[in-house]
Amino acid sequence: MSRWSRVASLAPIPVIAVLLGTLLWRAAAPAAPLLSHPIDFNAFYCGGQVLGSGLDPYREGPLRACEAAAYRDIGIRMEPYLVVPAPFPPYVLWAFAALALFPFGVAERLWFVTLLLVLGLTVVVVRQLTTLPLIAVAAALFCADGIASLVIGQLVPLVVLGLAATALALRKQRYAAAAAFGCVTLLEPHLGVPVCVSLMLWAPPTRKSVAAIGVVLATVSLTPRPSRLIEYVTQVLPAQGRIEGGNFTAQYSATALIHALGAPLDGALIAGTLGFFVMFAFGIVVAKHLARSCGDPAYIALAPPAFVLCGGAYVHIHQFAAALPLGLALYGAVRSKAVLLAALLALAVPWQALYEELPLAGVIPHHHVADPLPALRASFDPKALAQSSWDIWARYRSAVDGRTALEAVALKVPTWFGIVTICWLGYRRSGLRVSRSTALRSRFAGG
Repeated sequence: MSRWSRVASLAPIPVIAVLLGTLLWRAAAPAAPLLSHPIDFNAFYCGGQVLGSGLDPYREGPLRACEAAAYRDIGIRMEPYLVVPAPFPPYVLWAFAALALFPFGVAERLWFVTLLLVLGLTVVVVRQLTTLPLIAVAAALFCADGIASLVIGQLVPLVVLGLAATALALRKQRYAAAAAFGCVTLLEPHLGVPVCVSLMLWAPPTRKSVAAIGVVLATVSLTPRPSRLIEYVTQVLPAQGRIEGGNFTAQYSATALIHALGAPLDGALIAGTLGFFVMFAFGIVVAKHLARSCGDPAYIALAPPAFVLCGGAYVHIHQFAAALPLGLALYGAVRSKAVLLAALLALAVPWQALYEELPLAGVIPHHHVADPLPALRASFDPKALAQSSWDIWARYRSAVDGRTALEAVALKVPTWFGIVTICWLGYRRSGLRVSRSTALRSRFAGG
């Protein structure tokens, strides 16, 4: 065993200790639901329930009625007039409509168990993509893909499993399975679309299957009313982007950073959106060259979602788990193993989530600001987009947070270091830069 392999086998121990400590701390909370604060799952569950009942899942009225009833079912008091949006396309909400057939308390437990099973299966699949020890893979995934998602009931673990399974299927040349698993990543569209485009460009045997599944998802999204999909694209996405673009406390996107540095929100949104498409294209190009350089088609799927997380217009902490399979797979392919291990550790630990969930959260300074209830009550309109309520709440949470700008940035720096370093190492290993310079030298030499 090499020196860095021994380091890799020991490095997860403190990470696992932190993970277990966090879970024990949460488990000690009296009468806590399995998802300690299922704010996101509540929104997904209710979005599915509302859509299944024939109402509009993007409006305050039907969402608020469902979310309040769901929280009462598990004994949690919801802020009056607060509505948490479900900013997903209809095909995603239809998947949650099946869970919404159960009472919320039952559905919450089923979802928690599902996430745990998905995490365990992801460890098994990713272990086959890397030369790192099983304990290192498990620690990385259970921290980045577990802590950040389990607390709020996020669906990112399914996306990471779909991504890893796509990569493994490509390596085994099982193209129909690769297409099916690749489309699972569309549960998070801004991560899944780059995966599917990369598959169709660089793995031609997957094209018909990906296209067919895409048609099915589009058809589902147009059911029962095409207006729901149009509403999602033209109203929900822009509204959600504006809210999160101004919410640096919760966001890791280029948009939020640029706006926090003083740029107008409109300009920051344009810059973040352009950055997303640039990294979208760059990641797909790197994926092709990385797969060729390493002789492993798994990188066709693994590279694109990691690159779109470098900046972009909308990035939450739990979504960074989608870059871990790339980093873990690169361990056997790069020379700078120490740098990669540091990047994996920085990315695997959800620093901000731990800071807020552990007892340390008690020392976070808070500003005293006006109660948001009057504003939430005054703005509540059953026909308005749910983002109207969420905008007020996001502004309130940002105002309450008493951390300085430097402290807020400091909690994000390790994650940014991790994602940028992994993408940089992938780019270097792809030989893309070397190939270009070699081509230029050849052209001048021949001219």
